Amino acid sequence: MHQVPAVLAEHRGPPGDSALDCPVEQGSQGVLGPAISKEHFSGALGWGLILAAESAGLIAGGLILLRRRPQQLLLVATFGVLLTVPLLLALAAPLPFAGVVGFAFLAGIGIETFGILWDTAMQQEIPADRLSRVYSYDALGSWALVPLGYAIAGPVAQAIGTRPTLMGAALLSLLATVAVLFVPEVRSLRRRGSSHSTEPSLA
Repeated sequence: MHQVPAVLAEHRGPPGDSALDCPVEQGSQGVLGPAISKEHFSGALGWGLILAAESAGLIAGGLILLRRRPQQLLLVATFGVLLTVPLLLALAAPLPFAGVVGFAFLAGIGIETFGILWDTAMQQEIPADRLSRVYSYDALGSWALVPLGYAIAGPVAQAIGTRPTLMGAALLSLLATVAVLFVPEVRSLRRRGSSHSTEPSLA
């Protein structure tokens, strides 16, 4: 634990909004999505197809970033997170099944875009000898509250209704993500050439 201050000092770059987005989106979508599907989209069959579309979006996002190399890493990554918000609104409505599937696919693209570009920024900005530790604390911050999100989504929905809960989750995610856009480093951090890599030389 004595290394925590040094690691946090090293991870002084632009903050992500994962600490809020992960529990809010995963809790609301993971708990309430199946209930909505049971009522409107043929239950497990419909929810399985929605998740399949989201997974296909992950693949598509990876393929897109094999061809495209955005220069503003964190800015584009943050816009990727914004692509996940429409799925929550589509479930809240709910939209027709085809619309929910389409937004699930879009969310998958956004999730993969954020993941790839965030990892790229981490590997570019953090020295190699500290990278694994910084990744560990970054993952802890992203996932530590997810169980809480799962635990409270159901009670909140029972108290105020499924639609208001999903709309509230979408609003929280939107506000947290837009707030990140005001961080100067998010707008200014750019991809560097391989000569600036923090990885040790193989030569």
